[in-house]
Amino acid sequence: MVACQTVKQSAFLQKSSWVLELDSHEVYGCNISRPLSIDFDSGKISGFSGCNRFTGTYVLADNKSVKLGPLATTRMMCLDSNCNKTEQEFLNKLSKVSNYKVDEKQLQLFSNDTLLLSFRRNNKE
Repeated sequence: MVACQTVKQSAFLQKSSWVLELDSHEVYGCNISRPLSIDFDSGKISGFSGCNRFTGTYVLADNKSVKLGPLATTRMMCLDSNCNKTEQEFLNKLSKVSNYKVDEKQLQLFSNDTLLLSFRRNNKE
């Protein structure tokens, strides 16, 4: 039964797009029209981290573990120190992800038992 749940969970990640949320609200960086996000597609991830876009790889294991990265980012300058801080915290948390939970509407990324980031499915795909 566990294997079926893991396959179902990993299927929710394939070709999916997610928007970062905090307290049920989208999180924005410097670009107020674009929330922080992550997309999964056939072993590759990409997304928006506040000022810059990022790309990299991901590997899933049967026990709901995931390895993200290494990540590469564009090099746009964040003009606002708060935007830069938000982006750095987001990218730092992505680098620490070890496992996940996912369903049709929500993706949670963890470092062991500690929730790092929570996303909702991007319905604007």
